[in-house]
Amino acid sequence: MVRYFDPEKDSSRGACTLSYSQQKQRRKKRQEIAERARVQRAELSYEDAFEKAKQDAFTILDYMARSRKDLIERLAKKGYQPDVCADVATRCEELGVINDRELAYSLLRDRFERKGVVGKALYQELFRKGIPHAIAQEIVHTIDSDAVATRCDELVAKRARALPEGLSDDKIRQRLTAFLMRKGYSFDQINHSISSYFHSYND
Repeated sequence: MVRYFDPEKDSSRGACTLSYSQQKQRRKKRQEIAERARVQRAELSYEDAFEKAKQDAFTILDYMARSRKDLIERLAKKGYQPDVCADVATRCEELGVINDRELAYSLLRDRFERKGVVGKALYQELFRKGIPHAIAQEIVHTIDSDAVATRCDELVAKRARALPEGLSDDKIRQRLTAFLMRKGYSFDQINHSISSYFHSYND
């Protein structure tokens, strides 16, 4: 049986019919509500704020694993005081629900194995996720040089197949070099992988 909805009774489904000014007004109202909630959280006693922030932290972490720094920043945006944010993050570490090193290794597997990101580019991605400098540097240097060379060769072959037909060798080299530099590979490694590709391709 076909069911119809009444836009006057089901406001959520009728939202798409709102005018631009109505949508803008609704966004403003949501922002005002969020701001009032931030003010209320900032005025809570330490004990009440800690418990509420801890529950908010669990909700945040249910959605996605995050670093200590990222979690603190998200709690701060909700209006919690700095000491509450830091203490809740510490408690989460004690409970094992946040672990910067484990998160860094998880990101390494995703960025290197799936996307082929290495070196400085990988470090920057880890740092943007809130991974501390020392851990990010350590994780980047765990990648074996042979694995880096193999991954670079794979990316060259895959990217070259995706380039438009009819490009000159120089154009192909330029595009592959720019692509691999964005991935964080060294210039020497890029030259070696591209030269190997052309050698095998011409053979």
